[in-house]
Amino acid sequence: MTDSTPPLEDTSSGHGAKWLLPAIIAGVLLGGLFGAFMPEQAEGLEFLGELFLNALKMLIVPLVVSSMISGIASLGDVRKLGKPGLLTVGLYAATTALAVFIGVIFVNLLKPGVGVAVEGAGQAPPKRLIIQQESTYIVLDKEQHYYTEDGQPVRKVVAKVHSQKEAEEATKEGEKSLVGVIAKVLRMMVAENIIESAAHTDILPLIFFSLLFGGVLTTLGAKGQIVLDFFDGVAEAMMSMVNLIMYTAPIGIFALIAARLGKAGGGTAFFGEIAKLGNYSLCVILALLFHAVLLAGIYALLARRNPIHFFRTLFKALTTAFSTASSSATLPLTMECSEEAGVSPEATAFVLPLGATVNMNGTALYESVAAIFIAQAYGIQLDFGGQLVVFVTATLAAIGAAGIPEAGLVTMLIVLNAAGLPTEGVGLLLSIDWFLDRCRTAINVWGDAVVGGCVDEMVFSKLDKAPTLPAD
Repeated sequence: MTDSTPPLEDTSSGHGAKWLLPAIIAGVLLGGLFGAFMPEQAEGLEFLGELFLNALKMLIVPLVVSSMISGIASLGDVRKLGKPGLLTVGLYAATTALAVFIGVIFVNLLKPGVGVAVEGAGQAPPKRLIIQQESTYIVLDKEQHYYTEDGQPVRKVVAKVHSQKEAEEATKEGEKSLVGVIAKVLRMMVAENIIESAAHTDILPLIFFSLLFGGVLTTLGAKGQIVLDFFDGVAEAMMSMVNLIMYTAPIGIFALIAARLGKAGGGTAFFGEIAKLGNYSLCVILALLFHAVLLAGIYALLARRNPIHFFRTLFKALTTAFSTASSSATLPLTMECSEEAGVSPEATAFVLPLGATVNMNGTALYESVAAIFIAQAYGIQLDFGGQLVVFVTATLAAIGAAGIPEAGLVTMLIVLNAAGLPTEGVGLLLSIDWFLDRCRTAINVWGDAVVGGCVDEMVFSKLDKAPTLPAD
């Protein structure tokens, strides 16, 4: 789930969606029981779970492009943001990046995925390949290649050396230095053929292109607005499609969990699965709590106010966010509580609606923890470069999650694709995701409110009147 969208029962796709969350919980429980007591039959249901995940995967490219463009357009003309806008966007970006960093630290320290046995687990394939030709060792890059005239991919030659030891060292080159890792991530972000990137679901180039394209459109006036309206329509259509697919979630989640337990051996593995997810859940919750405390410290430092009083005043909004799993649905209450805590109406009106759209501290933290947990469960050793890809993608994908119902599953697939991790690992998380979604939603709302209080103290309190909001 994602927290920026109205709760499932309030969506326009139907009035019967109130049953969906109880149905998902029932699917989790029944899938566990069916897989525990009828493992052979449960294993045969795997295709239903695969259909559910494939249906989500097919929406990734249009979802990323349309929601990113719509999200950046919600800022208005990027040239007219002014000090309030730039400070707001800067703080949102900084707190989101901080959240991802905290998630990466906690999951690496606690290692909740270590010891979680899954089918197909093993070491990640080497990124460079050694070929011996007589006395020469040729090192090829398995990720970088070019195409011949007949369309055949040819791997880039990294080095030609004369000893096996030199060749093995060359396979590690570029992974040791920070500059090499950053260069690799930047190369992944800027693609020479964006259509090819979309065809191969290369997410980072799509995110970079969409943010740049959306920002430029905001500067083109009426002509740009026509294009933005088109992508707004696409984003709304994608949201409706996700809503439709999520009506099948109880069956898909039931099949995925049942098949997983069936493959694991049935009832003997049931309580072991719960214990493993318990470690994962504990890691996520501890990381979220730690980030919440840091946000309180940022509020005390920048807003120069009592964070405990601020938290108590916001408590009603935070509990609403937890119960609805929607920061958008909580927005009116968040604004009301912020004003009760002393934040000016001008600041709440300017900062908080934008935060409910693009600021997803809790979601970004969760995506980073979940991705590295899946890598640990599959026995894949993510090097510094791989974890940097997770860091960048989780930070940016949290912005893309802003307008997507049930986007926790979709944005997780985005991060996994970018990091080269198995997307079927999402099935490990489904039984507990509905609960963790509510935890991270509360942190998202807390992050929005904290930034609102900081911007109020740093900018709005020093103005005679509120600045004119950026034109849409």
